[in-house]
Amino acid sequence: MQELIAESPQLVAREGAAAAVALREFTIPAAGSLDFLLAHTDGQLTLVEAKLKRNPEIRRAVVGQLLGYAGGLWQMTYEQLEIQVRSRTGRSLESLADGLEDAEFDEDVFRAALEENLRSGNFRLVFAVDEITDGLRRAVEYLNASTTDRLEVVVLQLEYARVGDVEILQPRVFGEEAARRKQQAPAKRVWSEEDFFEALASEASEEHAVTVRTLIE
Repeated sequence: MQELIAESPQLVAREGAAAAVALREFTIPAAGSLDFLLAHTDGQLTLVEAKLKRNPEIRRAVVGQLLGYAGGLWQMTYEQLEIQVRSRTGRSLESLADGLEDAEFDEDVFRAALEENLRSGNFRLVFAVDEITDGLRRAVEYLNASTTDRLEVVVLQLEYARVGDVEILQPRVFGEEAARRKQQAPAKRVWSEEDFFEALASEASEEHAVTVRTLIE
């Protein structure tokens, strides 16, 4: 499964995603070795952990494992990420991204977007499996329903079959619809005290505004 992802990283990227550098067995300090980190030319980051159904970790540990990698990557600086990339590949992340075929690459845009996504934890988490379990499906649905829209969690099921010399790979994605709904939901407004009283003054009578201010004070 890891070979399939290494050869075709677009399998784990969202539809229409920018080209990506696929960094295999990527070490995240204090978290461990992630199966794949995809750094897209637009600065987006995709974290991938691959597990077969027969692996007992798919039933429980894999969710915490991938969240642990995301936590280790969150708020990492670009320079810290670059150190890990160089130690793994011997090259800079910019040179790897710039070397991708048929990819538009702007180094300044790439770096600024990647720094912001590291700071905010704007990640796509992908569980790549040969067969999804009910427990993993429920966990992904819960995470998408309960977390910020900066975090997208999906399962990629790669069903493989071979008939004679013909190899068939059928990828299916679970969780993208729930993640999309979350991202499309209207953002909740965070009110300052000044904003609140300005809105109150425009919507309520002076008497009511004074009463509310008195209650707050």
